[in-house]
Amino acid sequence: AFAEFGQASFEAVREAADALPAARLRGWAADPGVDQQRRGFYGLALGLVAAADSGEREACRKVLFNVIEQPADDFRAGFDGFLAGVLVADGEAGLAALRARGLLKPSARPVEKRQMLSVLRFAWESLGAEIPQDRVAVATVELLQSPVTAAEATVDLARYRWWAAVDEVASLWTELGDDDPLVRRAVAGYLIACPSPEAKRHAAEIRRLDPD
Repeated sequence: AFAEFGQASFEAVREAADALPAARLRGWAADPGVDQQRRGFYGLALGLVAAADSGEREACRKVLFNVIEQPADDFRAGFDGFLAGVLVADGEAGLAALRARGLLKPSARPVEKRQMLSVLRFAWESLGAEIPQDRVAVATVELLQSPVTAAEATVDLARYRWWAAVDEVASLWTELGDDDPLVRRAVAGYLIACPSPEAKRHAAEIRRLDPD
């Protein structure tokens, strides 16, 4: 059954929310002995139940936030699924709650910033009715300042055609690009794709400073 859900589209899984066993999901999500590869789906499923069933909503949300707030000093398998579950359950308020917990700040753990970037992509592609896409883009901009997410966040913003971040993206050429060629590749791609005069100005300045 887990394999079938893994192959299904998010919309198909959403349609099955009424049949998902809320009590069992809460138990599996809270059990440290459960198969770690499945935890992410259980977190997402809890979010779906919370959004679909008002009677189960608070109990499912409590488990989601309990998992997110547990201290950790290493990789947590499936953590991105719990982050996604919060967004599914609470929409824009859920994104604000994750931001308030510091998961987008430069001081956040690198692995969790990468997981947040993945969750924001999911929100952009699948949660447009719950979270306005401009809010997702603005949250992605916050991840530009971290060396571990700067290049990928820049590529995502170009894919979203979010040109309001042109100044922040251009500044990465010197702020982080000296240490990471992938950042410079991403910045160049963004500036080439961006149609604004500011992008052309930034690109010209970069050519002047760094012709090679």
